[in-house]
Amino acid sequence: TEKHLSYAKSKKLIPSADSLYSNANKQTTVSGIFASYVDAYEWYPEDTRFQKGLQSSAQNLYNWAVRQHDSGNFSTAINRYETILSVAGINQTIISNVESRLADANVGKRSANIIFELAVNESSASRKLA
Repeated sequence: TEKHLSYAKSKKLIPSADSLYSNANKQTTVSGIFASYVDAYEWYPEDTRFQKGLQSSAQNLYNWAVRQHDSGNFSTAINRYETILSVAGINQTIISNVESRLADANVGKRSANIIFELAVNESSASRKLA
């Protein structure tokens, strides 16, 4: 009976695919959605819902991190880039983009177009010059 109780306990710890999917759909932040799909994918890597969700949420988290990066929030961007890179199963195109952006963020580099656009949109002359 001890063996049976152990099995029953472990059975309760395994979430159903549907409950994981439901949880992912309840998330309200890009990071929360990504984390939920990572968890679900680790449990059920063959489930196409989680394969697609992992890729799309990784792309969305990357896009969000790029906006942080372009705004000069390098540490936030670096953290999210590293989060994406720490997960198995992300497609190589996303990984390549993340690695490139991470290298730039680590040295505080933004594209000239982004810096120019930010300067154009500044309201004061001194901020434009900066």
